[in-house]
Amino acid sequence: MSKSIRGWVNVREYPSDGKPEESYIRNKDVQRVSMVENEDTTISVLVHALGGTYLATVSETLPEATRQMENLVQEISE
Repeated sequence: MSKSIRGWVNVREYPSDGKPEESYIRNKDVQRVSMVENEDTTISVLVHALGGTYLATVSETLPEATRQMENLVQEISE
């Protein structure tokens, strides 16, 4: 993820069409945060907001993805 801005979540379009666009979404617009296992065995943490699904992070292990998701939820809740 890029630079953190208080009150905003940094995301990329998901799924990407080959040219991912980085964006910031206001914390209050986030409806849900989830994880999905990818075909290459990495795990993506996704943000659901404003009628779309966005990629927040990609992790190599489930514990790492879980920590990232928990940190994101905590950040959004503040």
